[in-house]
Amino acid sequence: MLSSSHDFRERYGQWAIIAGGSEGVGAAAADMIAGRGINLMVVARDRAKLDALATDIRSRHTTDIRTISQDLTAPDAGARILAAAAGLEVGLLFYNAGAVGNSDLFIRQPLSLPLRMIALNCTTPTVLLHGLAPAMQTRGRGALILVGSTGSFCGGPFTAAYSASKAYQVNLMESLWAELKDDGVDVLEAVIGSTSTPQRLRNLGVRANPEMDSTPEEVAAGIIANIANGPTQVFTKGTSGTGPLIKPWSDFRHLAVNHMIDAHKRFKARTTPTDR
Repeated sequence: MLSSSHDFRERYGQWAIIAGGSEGVGAAAADMIAGRGINLMVVARDRAKLDALATDIRSRHTTDIRTISQDLTAPDAGARILAAAAGLEVGLLFYNAGAVGNSDLFIRQPLSLPLRMIALNCTTPTVLLHGLAPAMQTRGRGALILVGSTGSFCGGPFTAAYSASKAYQVNLMESLWAELKDDGVDVLEAVIGSTSTPQRLRNLGVRANPEMDSTPEEVAAGIIANIANGPTQVFTKGTSGTGPLIKPWSDFRHLAVNHMIDAHKRFKARTTPTDR
């Protein structure tokens, strides 16, 4: 973890994009990042929640904050966000997206639901990563963070598209970490477990259990403290469900990505340049 707000700002300033930032983990992260002196562009669907968040942050921090009301499942969501950020030095992306109505059997859902899930967790973050990473690489500093889920560990009933789309994030971010780790850009797939967010209570009616659930503030603080510790980190209190898989899964991911890096080096060494 960087030792001071000045160090944090030097590495990840001047602007941060917080996508899915109007409440829960995203809002907690926005507040913590603003407290470290970085200007914010916060993206979410609900204009009223965005305005309330902006008012709250402005009352306690001196950083600038801009808000964009945008559905992250829209086909042009990534392009619209990048257009709004044009001309800004964006040094940090915090993409915090959850789920869209995916609690029935896959074959009983309208096809639009899994397609929206893919847009939310795959298409839009891919567009943002592709659009923001080159400038960070050129500057030699920055951070790319996607908030994932322990649902990425494996498939399961009633979560087909959700689990699959979160697994895509893991492989994507591990690949980017391998490609950018020597260029000063931190890449982190922040895999979170059971978290007592307002959206979960609102959509699923799941009440918080302090013994099992992390708070949004706990999760956000853990992620921010581990930005440089990619490619994957798990943030959860969970000991049931997939809880026992956390350590072996994490150990495997770190081992596997380093083996892939070594394998690529060996493969590259066997290639023979050809004259064109």
